[in-house]
Amino acid sequence: ALGMYVQLNCANDLTKAQSSGFDVHANPVAASIPNVPINVKGDWGAHTGEIIVSCDANTDADFYCCRYSLSTTAPVWITLMAQKSRKFTLTGLAHGKDILVSLCALNSAGNSDWSDAVTVLVN
Repeated sequence: ALGMYVQLNCANDLTKAQSSGFDVHANPVAASIPNVPINVKGDWGAHTGEIIVSCDANTDADFYCCRYSLSTTAPVWITLMAQKSRKFTLTGLAHGKDILVSLCALNSAGNSDWSDAVTVLVN
């Protein structure tokens, strides 16, 4: 999963990937880059300040990556580590504030574009 995170942040730029400290090898080519995640949503978690971000399953995705912004007007994105699950739990958020969330899908062919950002009210 860490390698997929590095790949995502290098935007498939070989020079950046080689400077990451990881051994860079050609990926076996998957059928295609996965589609952009759809029906991205944020639901209230069990605790105040907790949001569960999810999307519909993507059959071409091996991993998902989540990003969020505490500002809805001038987004500064915080990207979470890629994982196999399509559900991410965000904690420690300010109650009653809106945040933006977005997901992308990854496989050995590369990563999708980020989904459209969704505004979520933190419980």
